[in-house]
Amino acid sequence: MWAAVAALITFLSIVGLWYRQQADNEAIVSASSAGGLVIESQGKGTSLTAVGRTQGLDQPCTVWLLDVQAGADTDAYAATTGRCAGITDAATVLTGEPLEGASVDFNAFAPLTTAVLPNLVNAPIEEVVWASSRGTDLAVLRLGATYGELSDQGVSPITVAAPPTTGEQILVAGVPVDTVPADQQYLRAVTCAAGQTADVIEDVWLWRERLTSDCQGIFLGSWGSPAFNPAGEAVAMVTTTSIGAQQTTHCYAGEPCEIQDSQVTLVPDTTYLAPVAGLGACFPQGNFTLGGECPLEDPTGVVPASADRVAAPGTTAEVRIDRRLAAPDLVADKQGPLLSTDCAEEAGWSPAVPARDWELDVALPQEGWVLVCVGSPAQATPVVIEVDPAY
Repeated sequence: MWAAVAALITFLSIVGLWYRQQADNEAIVSASSAGGLVIESQGKGTSLTAVGRTQGLDQPCTVWLLDVQAGADTDAYAATTGRCAGITDAATVLTGEPLEGASVDFNAFAPLTTAVLPNLVNAPIEEVVWASSRGTDLAVLRLGATYGELSDQGVSPITVAAPPTTGEQILVAGVPVDTVPADQQYLRAVTCAAGQTADVIEDVWLWRERLTSDCQGIFLGSWGSPAFNPAGEAVAMVTTTSIGAQQTTHCYAGEPCEIQDSQVTLVPDTTYLAPVAGLGACFPQGNFTLGGECPLEDPTGVVPASADRVAAPGTTAEVRIDRRLAAPDLVADKQGPLLSTDCAEEAGWSPAVPARDWELDVALPQEGWVLVCVGSPAQATPVVIEVDPAY
């Protein structure tokens, strides 16, 4: 498969020539910066057939068909990010949410000329089986088509594999739409190198051990794009990027920062990816099931806690539980500097108290970031508070 995908390097120059003949200069720049278009003759028979563009979700995203080792008559499952499924907080774990009016177009290759229609393979998205942005930013979708039906149309599922090592070459395939003309919003591919892992904060989300990369061409629509190894296996998935972000200390949405030894800092032109290797364990006998070796959280153990994202120095922050939502019977907490606090470590946790009696006011320092862990060491909700002297 890698040989077929590697041929894109030559292929991109051909497609680029065609677009230079068909588009104005502004469109050429936009399309070029978003990566090289893929046409069907190059992607046919490879894992790229199973990378699609969405319609009807909360935002345009990339979806990829997940190989769950199931029979041909099994409903197909696909993966994307939790935010694509509408998750915007750091506490929610959504399961079993029916969808209407959403779909994915596989085989999303660009036509060679405007006289040829794309050979899209459309499948409705029937259900958000599981979705969250707490610690992972992932959504599992059940499609209204079987693996056999998609295979008959040339779309084969993608196998997951272990994350790449530092310096390993990967290929990211997705459908970016920001600044890309509508008639060019098809599958695009970029090659890049995997970097080291980093802890990342973006707005209210805290993600541990996110894979870094120098992948470019990542824009709105790219979230959910799989990263392939030379065998055509998905080794990670794009979740966010600092491409186009302004230098900042606030790390709001669209401005992800890395948590380093002594500071929280935005690293320019860095794309962050989530590992996907454990997803196969969530589908015993081809059906989605939590527990066992599946790395995805069971929502019954999640504490829906939150606080104001930014606060003034020396004040007190109230950490709240949404009493309208289900929570475990007992709740504990732990707090400390973001740079040195690990929710998974048992040391520093308060005694657990009944959820109905739990309340927490956090005395804030004069500067820096505070992390409050709510729940238990085994399943903590991270609440991040930025102390801003200008607030």
